[in-house]
Order: sequence, then structure tokens, then C-alpha cells
Amino acid sequence: VSSPPPPSRSFRSSLPSFGPASVHIRSSLVWFCVMMGVSALTGGETWPRRTPRIPSWCYDPESKKWIAAKARQDGKNALSPDKPIKILTYNIWFSKHHNPDLRFKGIGEIISNEDPDVIFLQEVENWIIEILLGQAWAKSYHVTDPDGRTLNRYGVMILSKAPMKEVILQDFKSSVLGRKMLMARVAVTSGPPLVVGTFHLESFPNQKSQRNAQVKTLCGLASHFSSRIICGGDTNFAADSEKDALDDRFSDVWEALRPKELGATFSTEENPMTKEACDFTAHARIDRLWYTHGSVKVSSIERIGTKSLDDNGKWFPSDHFGLVMKCSLASKPVSAEGK
Repeated sequence: VSSPPPPSRSFRSSLPSFGPASVHIRSSLVWFCVMMGVSALTGGETWPRRTPRIPSWCYDPESKKWIAAKARQDGKNALSPDKPIKILTYNIWFSKHHNPDLRFKGIGEIISNEDPDVIFLQEVENWIIEILLGQAWAKSYHVTDPDGRTLNRYGVMILSKAPMKEVILQDFKSSVLGRKMLMARVAVTSGPPLVVGTFHLESFPNQKSQRNAQVKTLCGLASHFSSRIICGGDTNFAADSEKDALDDRFSDVWEALRPKELGATFSTEENPMTKEACDFTAHARIDRLWYTHGSVKVSSIERIGTKSLDDNGKWFPSDHFGLVMKCSLASKPVSAEGK
């Protein structure tokens, strides 16, 4: 969100003067009014001004181009707390050596069929953005990157059917791989905004301390909002105990709804393409969705991309399985038992 224009000269001149000290008083009053304007534009809760912002983008059918989206205050296409909300997260694997044409056609079909309200993507490269945004389903979304401008070599991306009123992209200071935290405030028809975020935590097993610091960064960015927060992505957790870095107000959707099932999302046992690409064995739930259990009520979660794209069972959409969840936004706090 851009800063509001400075108060007009007539506004400044209307403030009373009480001698030399009035300069400071008048400046303070002007600054107070400016900050109140920012608060009004952002719905009362936002990130600190120093947090790096980026624009969101939407498809313009007239020019057939992706253009910078203007934050809307009229509630058009905003999410309704009274209706189910579907959120999808997927590490889509940037490999160019594993039939990318077939894979990204398959990923597009999965997204189109699931028809989620919000999408979190990891391992996104500029050529992948070009493919996905060229597919018909993408035209109905607001996106955080239309061409790869926010990426290093690769990165993360959010797509939302509802307008994103504010987007931040914060470096993980502990990352040696250039990883970042991407978050957005999504328009909601009533009550607090829905805050969503995606991440790709440090990859190697011996980088637990970096991942721990990155989870703390996520929690710090989320602390500026009182409720309605959902984050998802690739944790790369080497052990389940790494989740202990997460604030207590967050719960894991899979653990809340399917606690007796492992729900592996990176598996050399279930995904032959992953097995062929890896020189190690793995069967772990490293892709996760987290939510504030006091303000979000979850109802379902499923793995996606678990079926091969060819008759021989060789090609899968990604080396990861994705996740899709359904939830609703609580108008009143949800008890721990009802999360």
C-alpha cells in the first residue's frame, strides 16, 4: 500500500499556532493524521512501514496483459467468512529435465479442477510463471509476480481470487539459499482481513538452526495481526520436532484433521519420479499448512498430485505432493477442541 498524500496546505494552515512550540505540535498533528489515514486504508492491522512491499497483479482482458492491481476498498470479489474457503499449497519443482511440458500441463489441470481461492507455490522460476499464467484458469487470479521479477533464481508465489490489499516479501536473514517469506492481506467482506503466507525453508538436513530462525521470522511477521492467518509451504523439516519453533496460536491442518495418518508429501516410496531423481530415500510430510486455530475453522485436507500423468506411471506432476484444505473464517474465537 502506497503512503497517502500529504495533508493539503489548507489543512496545515487551519491548525492553531501558539508560538515557536507550535511548529512541533502542528507537525505531530499532521503525522498523526497521516498515520490514521494509513490505518484506515489497511483495515487497522498491517506490517511495519519498513517491511518491504511489492505490488500484486491482475489480468486485463482488454490489453491481454498482466497489470498492477489497485487495492479495492469496495469488497468486490472479496472472500466471504460465511462460505468455505479452499487453499492449495504445492512445491511444483523447477526441474527442466523431467518432462516439464507434461508436468506443468498436469499441474494446471489439478489447480483448475480444485479451483482454490488461494494458491501457494514454491520452486517457481520465470519460465514456469509464463507457462502457468498462460493457462486459462490463471486469468481469474491476482498474482504476486507476473514474470519472475521477485525471484532470485527461483522463489515463491501467491495467487488469490480475491484482491490482495497488501503484499510483503521479506528476506530470511538466515538463508544461504536466498529464501524469502511472502505474505498478503486478502480482502474479506467482513471482520479482520485474511492474512496468507508461503515459504520454502532451508533445504539441507543440517540447516535446522536456519529453519528455526525462518519459522521465527514467519511468526514475527504474523504477530502484527490478531487473527485469521493461514500459511503453507515446504518446511524441509528433518524431524517433526522442528515444528516446536512455531507459535502456540498456530495449528497444523493435517495434525488437526488426520492425526493418525502420516500424509507424506515427499516420498521415494510413493513417487517413482522422485525415487529416480534422488540418491537417497525419503517418506516424510515436509509440506505443511498452518492456521490460527482461534479464528480459522478447518474442515478437510487432502494430498494432490499423487497420480501419474502417463500410462507407464513414470511421470508425476512434481517430486512433491501438494495439499489442499477447506476452511471457514470464524466470527467468534474457536475453542481448541473445535479447531
